[in-house]
Amino acid sequence: MIDLAAAANPDWAAEAVERLDADALPAGEDARRRLAVLLGSSQAFGDLLASRPQLLEVLDEAEPTAWDAATIRERARTTGRDAGWLLDIQREGLLRVALRDLLGLVDTPQTAEELSDLADGVLGAALDEAVADEAADAAEVAVLAMGTRGGQELHYVSDVDVIFVHRGDTAAAELHHDRSRNTDDQHEDH
Repeated sequence: MIDLAAAANPDWAAEAVERLDADALPAGEDARRRLAVLLGSSQAFGDLLASRPQLLEVLDEAEPTAWDAATIRERARTTGRDAGWLLDIQREGLLRVALRDLLGLVDTPQTAEELSDLADGVLGAALDEAVADEAADAAEVAVLAMGTRGGQELHYVSDVDVIFVHRGDTAAAELHHDRSRNTDDQHEDH
């Protein structure tokens, strides 16, 4: 049984708990409280944990750590390329940021910075994937962050505005851009 007193919206939390496998629920009282806080904050987190119960393991961390951009890119390099691989990384990263925020472990500016680092890492991983298959270095491609992303001020519902720039062969750069967009679009989750 999970005590839903810590949930901002106990109805959302109760509905989500019913959809989760009881055997997969965290055993510790503190982890169960973190689960109630998370599920009571957003129905989307209930959907996420119901579809990816392996993410419940994050709740066992007393103080979940946020991933910086380098960590995300490294995870992307070492993760299998099953369908949705980058989306899975992004979702776990978002879960970590949200838990830290909801538990009061970070303030609003730190949350914005962690969301920005998450976006940096995911964009970097998408770009890494786009250029990895090209044997010839016919074009160098870079992604410039704009607006709130560029200012390290992302929020949960912020758009991530970027500009692709290149040096070298335009056709090769467009191929890199198209691959990056396909990776990003395939894994986009609003």
